[in-house]
Amino acid sequence: MHKEDLFFEKLEKSKYKSFGEKVYSDSFPPCERRLFSLIEPLIREKKEFNFFIIHKNEENNSPIGIISLWEFETFVYIEHFAIEEYERNNGYGKKVIDSLIKNEKKPIILEVEPPKGYIEKRRINFYKQFGFTLLKEQYLQPPYSKNNKPIPMKLMTKSSIELQKNEVFSFVKVIYKEVYNFYDFF
Repeated sequence: MHKEDLFFEKLEKSKYKSFGEKVYSDSFPPCERRLFSLIEPLIREKKEFNFFIIHKNEENNSPIGIISLWEFETFVYIEHFAIEEYERNNGYGKKVIDSLIKNEKKPIILEVEPPKGYIEKRRINFYKQFGFTLLKEQYLQPPYSKNNKPIPMKLMTKSSIELQKNEVFSFVKVIYKEVYNFYDFF
């Protein structure tokens, strides 16, 4: 690993858990995330799930962001990804996604807010520059808790082959079941 390479540290081994919690809580509204206290138990329970603290490199102990991933047999799902506010616009987000794409051969899928405002459109365009495609199909993010309602979102995918509707549908079924523990739509 080169000194300029990003370093992905597993949450459960990190001394920067409070940093991870702050970025997670500051970057996502409560309805779009689970309680942070549930993340480590989820890591132990689900072998497909991991949550990383992102550092500029292995020698630099200054964390810059977080990413949580689900690595399933046929695809990877990015559940949460955020760069700390004071580190944004320094190219770290691009480096993280570049690294993920270079190291992953399976299709990658993620959720984004519908392109209604400037921020949402900017986020979608960020992923498009890496070859992600915004799917036209309607998608509801299941609630993280029983007190919340599903949230209208959009899916974006990155794949070396064009995904068929039935493949995306099968990915969504896995996400609903494994990530959200949600079975009501099927």
